[in-house]
Amino acid sequence: MILTITLNPAIDSSYQIDSLEVDTVMRCDNYDKTAGGKGLNVSRILKKLDMEINATGFVGGKNGEYFLELLEKDGVESEFVSIGGNTRICIAIIGKDGTQTEILETGPTINRNEEEIFLERYLKLVKNVDLVCASGSLPKGLAKDFYEKLARLSNESGTPFLLDSSGESLKNGIKGKPYLIKPNIDELRDFAGQDIESESEIVSVARNIIATGVKYVVISMGKDGAILVTEKRVYRGSAPNIEAVNPVGSGDSMMGGFCKAIHDEMS
Repeated sequence: MILTITLNPAIDSSYQIDSLEVDTVMRCDNYDKTAGGKGLNVSRILKKLDMEINATGFVGGKNGEYFLELLEKDGVESEFVSIGGNTRICIAIIGKDGTQTEILETGPTINRNEEEIFLERYLKLVKNVDLVCASGSLPKGLAKDFYEKLARLSNESGTPFLLDSSGESLKNGIKGKPYLIKPNIDELRDFAGQDIESESEIVSVARNIIATGVKYVVISMGKDGAILVTEKRVYRGSAPNIEAVNPVGSGDSMMGGFCKAIHDEMS
């Protein structure tokens, strides 16, 4: 079984319109609401790959109740921790011309008691799964080293921990020695604090991360493909030339693929 972690989930509301007009009333017939969050996207991909999954994180309020209803409709098993705050709502307005405008709520603040309840549950879950995949941002109230803590606890249980995050969450998470991380090229530049252009520069930064104890570093680069760096080897993957429709969730799909490959002990 694979455990996915989404600590700051959301109800994702998407509205498809011809064009966005400011300071007026607009009506929309083409809209959708889903239980959102990067970890949930990974869960859906793994479900499509016939993997056994369990999802966890924090949910709360009436929004949280609706979130769990949506998740149940997707057939995703979950053990989310209930909190006092209200699960956030994120809005995406998609234009006919392919433009996308997003409004993302910051979400609830997690208190110390809720954090401890989550850690107790996590300790039980991590001992009974084959793999842990944590994705996305941290909610308010959790320290920036929370992913580092989860990675260390997972390693102590002998369970590989995969991480897809950014900024300080990623920098601190790396200290916990996750099995695999998947920054995109912009996130890698932010981590390095410098502009990175050439493949040799990408590999050099990744190798520095490998030296800290991370086993695999995957750098996704959109239409330019991806680079996978290990202690001894570098692999370069080229993306097929396709007509892009919407890139949202593509990195999460990539994480889902790596989860399955590692779970199935592929080379």
